[in-house]
Amino acid sequence: MRNIVYIGRDGCAMCESILDLVVAPLMDKYPDRITSHFSWDQDVERVNSRKPIDRVPLFVVERDGEEEFRFSGWLSADEIEEIATCDAGTLSLEDIRG
Repeated sequence: MRNIVYIGRDGCAMCESILDLVVAPLMDKYPDRITSHFSWDQDVERVNSRKPIDRVPLFVVERDGEEEFRFSGWLSADEIEEIATCDAGTLSLEDIRG
C-alpha cells in the first residue's frame, strides 16, 4: 500500500495553496493514504532522518513504510490520486507523468 506524506510550512503561500486546492480534498477521499504536515512531528522527523528536507512543499511517496521517491513542487490532484491508488510493484514520478 502506498502512502503520500505532504509536508508544507505555515506562511508558505504555495504550500497552503496546494493543501487547499489539491491535497485536502484527496485526504478526505483517501484518509488512510494521504497525510499533511505543517509542523515538525514524528512523520516529518522520519522523512527527514532518511534524507534531510531541504525545501517545501514536499510530497514523499512511501510503499509499505519505505520511501519510493519524493517530489518538491506542484502535483495535480489526478497525479496524487494515481499514486495513491496504483498497485504496481514499483513506481516513479516518470511513470505517472508518462
